Amino acid sequence: MPADRPDIPVARRVAHTFMRHGVTIEDAYAWLRDPAFPQVTDPDVLAYLNAENAYFEAAMKLHRDLVDTLSAEME
Repeated sequence: MPADRPDIPVARRVAHTFMRHGVTIEDAYAWLRDPAFPQVTDPDVLAYLNAENAYFEAAMKLHRDLVDTLSAEME
């Protein structure tokens, strides 16, 4: 991995279970659901999203023109 690219962010796993229709569901990533959505105000969620965005920007730096072109086409 190039030195100027940040480490790949890995979301931490937090034990969380809930029941739906009598079935227990485990969701270790439930902490990523910000109760204020669509605004994200939880500092832990924001920190993780910022780390993901920084990684994406660094990884795609060489392809910025292509990313911009494709984004414009999809809009």
